[in-house]
Order: sequence, then structure tokens, then C-alpha cells
Amino acid sequence: MQLIPTRNILLNVGSAEQKRAEIREYFLKTYTVYEKLFELMKDEESYYLTADPLRHPLVFYFGHTATFFLSINWFLPS
Repeated sequence: MQLIPTRNILLNVGSAEQKRAEIREYFLKTYTVYEKLFELMKDEESYYLTADPLRHPLVFYFGHTATFFLSINWFLPS
């Protein structure tokens, strides 16, 4: 698996339209890497395991982030 490199975005350089495009690209790349982490799971049962009693099962984090991703896309112009 080859990770997609990301870099911090400089918010004080460029136009608002450029920054929106950069932030969107950064988010998409980061989300792609995040999804690749979940592809490493051996089976579906792994999603429901809790490694620490103070943490949620992994399915929570996968679903939570996917919902956030959907929310972001809802507000982005087509």
C-alpha cells in the first residue's frame, strides 16, 4: 500500500477559491488513507471488537468519519 502524501495548507497565501480547492483535495486524500486502514481488517467481526473499554468499537470510527465526509460533501458546491 502506498500512502498518499499530504502537506499542511497555507491559509494566508492565495485566493479563497484556491484555498477551498486545496482543502477539498487535502480532505479527499486524507480520507482515502483513512479508508485504506480499514481495508486491512481480516474479517467483518474485527469492526465490532473493542481493544480498550474506554473506546468504541472500530465500526463507530469508520461510520462516524463516513458521516462527516457525507456532511462535508453536502455543503460543497457541485
